[in-house]
Amino acid sequence: MKTFIPVFLIALLFSTNGCMEAGDAQIDMRNNSHSIIACYTADGLNSGFSYPDTILPATLNNYLLREHIDSFCHVYGRRAASYNDLLSTTQCGILSIFIFDQESIDIHGWPNILSESQYLVRYDLTGDDLLSLLGLITFPPDERMASMKMWPPYETVLKECAEREAESR
Repeated sequence: MKTFIPVFLIALLFSTNGCMEAGDAQIDMRNNSHSIIACYTADGLNSGFSYPDTILPATLNNYLLREHIDSFCHVYGRRAASYNDLLSTTQCGILSIFIFDQESIDIHGWPNILSESQYLVRYDLTGDDLLSLLGLITFPPDERMASMKMWPPYETVLKECAEREAESR
Protein backbone atom coordinates (compact mmCIF):
# COMPACT_ATOMS: atom_id res chain seq x y z
CA MET A 1 0.00 0.00 0.00
CA LYS A 2 2.91 2.35 0.74
CA THR A 3 4.23 2.06 -2.83
CA PHE A 4 0.74 2.53 -4.26
CA ILE A 5 0.34 6.05 -2.84
CA PRO A 6 3.57 7.53 -4.34
CA VAL A 7 2.86 5.92 -7.72
CA PHE A 8 -0.71 7.23 -7.58
CA LEU A 9 0.49 10.76 -6.70
CA ILE A 10 3.04 10.77 -9.52
CA ALA A 11 0.39 9.60 -12.00
CA LEU A 12 -1.99 12.27 -10.73
CA LEU A 13 0.69 14.94 -11.09
CA PHE A 14 1.38 14.01 -14.71
CA SER A 15 -2.28 13.84 -15.65
CA THR A 16 -3.02 17.23 -14.01
CA ASN A 17 -0.02 18.81 -15.72
CA GLY A 18 -1.21 17.46 -19.07
CA CYS A 19 -4.57 19.17 -18.62
CA MET A 20 -2.90 22.51 -17.97
CA GLU A 21 -0.78 22.60 -21.11
CA ALA A 22 -1.74 24.89 -23.94
CA GLY A 23 -3.68 23.42 -26.82
CA ASP A 24 -3.83 24.46 -30.42
CA ALA A 25 -5.74 27.69 -30.90
CA GLN A 26 -6.62 28.16 -34.53
CA ILE A 27 -8.53 30.44 -36.83
CA ASP A 28 -10.37 29.19 -39.90
CA MET A 29 -11.87 31.04 -42.86
CA ARG A 30 -15.06 30.21 -44.72
CA ASN A 31 -15.37 31.88 -48.12
CA ASN A 32 -19.06 32.45 -48.80
CA SER A 33 -18.46 34.60 -51.88
CA HIS A 34 -18.38 33.42 -55.47
CA SER A 35 -14.82 34.73 -55.85
CA ILE A 36 -11.60 33.04 -54.89
CA ILE A 37 -9.78 34.97 -52.17
CA ALA A 38 -6.43 35.13 -50.41
CA CYS A 39 -5.72 36.24 -46.86
CA TYR A 40 -2.77 37.40 -44.81
CA THR A 41 -2.54 37.39 -41.03
CA ALA A 42 -0.54 40.11 -39.25
CA ASP A 43 0.50 38.38 -36.02
CA GLY A 44 3.35 40.71 -35.05
CA LEU A 45 5.84 37.89 -34.56
CA ASN A 46 6.08 36.40 -38.05
CA SER A 47 4.63 39.30 -40.02
CA GLY A 48 6.89 41.95 -38.49
CA PHE A 49 3.91 44.24 -37.83
CA SER A 50 0.55 44.22 -36.10
CA TYR A 51 -2.33 46.51 -35.30
CA PRO A 52 -2.33 49.53 -34.95
CA ASP A 53 0.24 49.36 -37.77
CA THR A 54 -1.86 48.30 -40.76
CA ILE A 55 0.48 49.27 -43.60
CA LEU A 56 1.25 46.21 -45.66
CA PRO A 57 4.95 45.46 -46.25
CA ALA A 58 6.52 45.14 -49.70
CA THR A 59 6.67 41.35 -49.32
CA LEU A 60 4.60 38.94 -47.29
CA ASN A 61 5.77 36.07 -45.10
CA ASN A 62 4.52 32.92 -46.86
CA TYR A 63 3.87 31.26 -43.49
CA LEU A 64 1.02 33.74 -42.88
CA LEU A 65 -0.31 33.84 -46.43
CA ARG A 66 -3.14 31.66 -47.72
CA GLU A 67 -4.01 31.85 -51.40
CA HIS A 68 -6.71 30.35 -53.62
CA ILE A 69 -9.34 29.99 -50.90
CA ASP A 70 -12.51 28.87 -52.63
CA SER A 71 -14.50 27.51 -49.69
CA PHE A 72 -12.70 26.75 -46.41
CA CYS A 73 -9.15 27.19 -45.14
CA HIS A 74 -7.13 27.07 -41.94
CA VAL A 75 -5.80 30.64 -41.67
CA TYR A 76 -3.69 30.82 -38.53
CA GLY A 77 -2.91 28.93 -35.38
CA ARG A 78 -0.27 27.96 -32.91
CA ARG A 79 0.12 26.39 -29.51
CA ALA A 80 -1.84 28.67 -27.16
CA ALA A 81 -4.08 28.25 -24.13
CA SER A 82 -6.66 30.77 -25.37
CA TYR A 83 -7.33 33.25 -28.14
CA ASN A 84 -5.94 36.02 -25.92
CA ASP A 85 -2.76 33.95 -25.57
CA LEU A 86 -2.73 33.45 -29.34
CA LEU A 87 -2.74 37.24 -29.74
CA SER A 88 0.09 37.80 -27.25
CA THR A 89 2.56 38.41 -30.11
CA THR A 90 0.60 41.44 -31.34
CA GLN A 91 1.15 45.00 -30.10
CA CYS A 92 -2.39 45.60 -28.81
CA GLY A 93 -3.93 42.14 -28.52
CA ILE A 94 -5.55 42.60 -31.93
CA LEU A 95 -4.97 40.29 -34.88
CA SER A 96 -5.41 41.80 -38.34
CA ILE A 97 -6.50 39.52 -41.16
CA PHE A 98 -6.38 41.03 -44.65
CA ILE A 99 -8.65 39.56 -47.35
CA PHE A 100 -7.65 39.96 -51.03
CA ASP A 101 -9.26 39.14 -54.35
CA GLN A 102 -7.21 36.29 -55.85
CA GLU A 103 -8.05 37.29 -59.44
CA SER A 104 -6.61 40.79 -58.85
CA ILE A 105 -3.45 39.23 -57.41
CA ASP A 106 -3.11 36.94 -60.43
CA ILE A 107 -3.61 39.82 -62.87
CA HIS A 108 -1.68 42.64 -61.16
CA GLY A 109 0.79 40.74 -58.98
CA TRP A 110 1.56 41.05 -55.30
CA PRO A 111 3.87 44.11 -55.62
CA ASN A 112 1.04 46.26 -57.06
CA ILE A 113 -1.57 44.89 -54.67
CA LEU A 114 0.64 45.55 -51.65
CA SER A 115 1.91 48.98 -52.72
CA GLU A 116 -1.66 50.19 -53.20
CA SER A 117 -3.11 48.33 -50.18
CA GLN A 118 -5.74 46.72 -52.41
CA TYR A 119 -7.41 44.46 -49.90
CA LEU A 120 -11.14 43.81 -49.82
CA VAL A 121 -11.43 44.01 -46.05
CA ARG A 122 -9.22 43.96 -42.98
CA TYR A 123 -10.59 42.30 -39.86
CA ASP A 124 -9.07 43.60 -36.61
CA LEU A 125 -10.04 40.91 -34.13
CA THR A 126 -9.63 40.67 -30.36
CA GLY A 127 -9.46 37.47 -28.36
CA ASP A 128 -13.08 38.00 -27.32
CA ASP A 129 -14.09 38.40 -30.98
CA LEU A 130 -12.39 35.13 -31.89
CA LEU A 131 -13.96 33.38 -28.92
CA SER A 132 -17.46 34.54 -29.88
CA LEU A 133 -16.81 33.36 -33.46
CA LEU A 134 -15.39 30.05 -32.19
CA GLY A 135 -12.35 30.79 -34.36
CA LEU A 136 -14.35 30.79 -37.61
CA ILE A 137 -14.35 33.99 -39.68
CA THR A 138 -16.23 34.44 -42.92
CA PHE A 139 -15.95 36.44 -46.10
CA PRO A 140 -18.08 38.37 -46.68
CA PRO A 141 -18.50 39.00 -42.98
CA ASP A 142 -21.69 37.52 -41.60
CA GLU A 143 -24.04 39.05 -39.03
CA ARG A 144 -21.96 37.62 -36.17
CA MET A 145 -19.17 39.95 -37.29
CA ALA A 146 -21.30 43.10 -37.72
CA SER A 147 -20.07 44.78 -34.53
CA MET A 148 -16.43 43.75 -34.92
CA LYS A 149 -13.77 46.19 -36.02
CA MET A 150 -13.02 46.01 -39.74
CA TRP A 151 -11.99 48.31 -42.54
CA PRO A 152 -13.93 49.24 -44.56
CA PRO A 153 -16.90 49.03 -42.18
CA TYR A 154 -19.29 46.06 -42.21
CA GLU A 155 -22.07 47.72 -44.25
CA THR A 156 -19.59 48.96 -46.86
CA VAL A 157 -18.01 45.52 -47.24
CA LEU A 158 -21.41 43.90 -47.75
CA LYS A 159 -22.38 46.52 -50.33
CA GLU A 160 -19.09 46.14 -52.24
CA CYS A 161 -19.41 42.33 -52.18
CA ALA A 162 -22.95 42.55 -53.57
CA GLU A 163 -21.75 44.88 -56.35
CA ARG A 164 -18.87 42.52 -57.22
CA GLU A 165 -21.28 39.56 -57.34
CA ALA A 166 -23.65 41.49 -59.65
CA GLU A 167 -20.77 42.43 -61.99
CA SER A 168 -19.59 38.83 -62.25
CA ARG A 169 -22.98 37.59 -63.49
